Amino acid sequence: MEVDAIKYKTNCWDLGKCLRSYIFTHWKSLGTLIGGEPTLMTEMRATGIVLLGILIAVLSNTGLRLFPANLFALCLGIASTQLLTLLCRDSSENCFRRNAAFGVLCCPLLPICRLLSISSPEINSLFMPNIDYAFQVMFLQGSFIASLVVVCHNLLSQIFKRKLDVGTRLLLLFCVGALVMASFITTTKAWRSLDVVHFVAWFAVLLIQYVVHMRLTRWLPRSFTLGEAAVVSQGFTTFTVSAGTRYKNALEQLLQNEHLTSTLQATIFVQTAVMSCFLVLLVLFLVPCFRKTIGYYALVVGVAAAFSLPVLLVFFDENFVTWCFNYITANDVKIQLFFHWSACCLASVVIVYVNASPYLVKLSSSVKDSNSKHRKSDGRHVTTTVRKQFHFLAMVVLLPGLLLDAEMLFVAASCAFVVLVMLESLRVLRVAPFGEKLHEYLQVFIDDRDEGIVILTHIYLLVGCSSPLWLHHNSAVHVALYSGFLSLGIGDTVASLAGSAFGQHRWPDTKKTVEGTLCSVLAQLIFVFLLDMTGVTEIMWAKCLTAVLLGSLLEAFTTQIDNLLLPMFMYLLLI
Repeated sequence: MEVDAIKYKTNCWDLGKCLRSYIFTHWKSLGTLIGGEPTLMTEMRATGIVLLGILIAVLSNTGLRLFPANLFALCLGIASTQLLTLLCRDSSENCFRRNAAFGVLCCPLLPICRLLSISSPEINSLFMPNIDYAFQVMFLQGSFIASLVVVCHNLLSQIFKRKLDVGTRLLLLFCVGALVMASFITTTKAWRSLDVVHFVAWFAVLLIQYVVHMRLTRWLPRSFTLGEAAVVSQGFTTFTVSAGTRYKNALEQLLQNEHLTSTLQATIFVQTAVMSCFLVLLVLFLVPCFRKTIGYYALVVGVAAAFSLPVLLVFFDENFVTWCFNYITANDVKIQLFFHWSACCLASVVIVYVNASPYLVKLSSSVKDSNSKHRKSDGRHVTTTVRKQFHFLAMVVLLPGLLLDAEMLFVAASCAFVVLVMLESLRVLRVAPFGEKLHEYLQVFIDDRDEGIVILTHIYLLVGCSSPLWLHHNSAVHVALYSGFLSLGIGDTVASLAGSAFGQHRWPDTKKTVEGTLCSVLAQLIFVFLLDMTGVTEIMWAKCLTAVLLGSLLEAFTTQIDNLLLPMFMYLLLI
């Protein structure tokens, strides 16, 4: 016992000594932060904007009930964790994206957006039985806290200058469980409807998110900030929980001999396609032999035959190919949208070919090296103005779908996500016959944010534009569905073009111009005014004005990927 007591005192003394040493070593970082280092100051401003948006969204939403203590703890946790990560911003520089802060401000956005969405009375009553609602509320609260735990894990690793042992990690996870349970029990009474199976599933999903978030920056170094990795891991687990819930409800309906609606069948079709894509990526990561050309195509066929087809046969009364044809040809609007989007796909291929061909001519033999895309732009990459053509094309794709058939747009965007992810896997692995050509043509469109082995900005553009559709889960037209269109299609594009054309005054510590931001705000408000005048959807001008102003300011100050961040932030304020 005496030996154990001595060891305990020694460990406590070492802990205190290490903390004191770290604080004295990094006190200059705090002075630098207050003194105004550009990256730090811009990220702190962006964090303040996000916190203000969260406060406005939560306090103005009647469906989501958070006690003042919970809301204060949420904001305090984000602010303090952001400050601490800024103080050790140089940690793990070989893992995270450079020229960007850790991005703790990203951690709460997706869980709170989803909470606001499922707490909406019309959505909750139509799609979410009480027990499923309780489980998702508990999961989303845990998802946010688990992301903060990963951030704290990185902080502690830097303080102690070594990896944390298994016991410390288990202690962190235990603390997460305690915090989530305390928060969950105090904010909702629905927890009484959950059984042991739900709690086991909840812990398993959060453990998966914790592992994915921890390892993502190691698997794909320099591709994410810590906050962007949080959004990706949260999106994966949120999709998994949503798909599992939807599969369970559909099976219950089939067992009761109820016919599945077209909307539910479309959702199951999309979720099965996305799950199949994730399975392919998982096997490619775990089994290297499938990364060769023959193995890759064999794997895709095998997953389709062993998983996709059996699942679809269970939920569809007819062959799913026949169902797809009947769904597309159900009415004239769907047929017109199908041909319109097909033309847009062809236009995107033409844009890539026309803009990339002149640059490919200039490429030397050294560019064929796989590491060439990590180098800074040296005149072989297209300009920002050229890349904004894809933002304009996204507007052309989104607007007809939002106005005419949001459900079909939901299906098409999800299928496009699967296609883009699979094409990126072809490019990374150089799978014949398309992989090498894809690499040659896409590398000229990258910017300084695509530092890793994967090119993600175009996928982020699709995800950002489509995330309001994926979050909303309601076919009713709502101005929140236009969040991606407003923030990326109009706001980001106009800000970039106007700032490049006649921007003179820059925001402090950024390259963004005040003129670009003002033009962005004006363009978005004009579009909202047109929606109001034509009666497309009900407009609450106070919400819209707040969302446009704060979203435009966040675009000016954030160092995170705006394609991923801005639509969720605007959805948060508009829902």
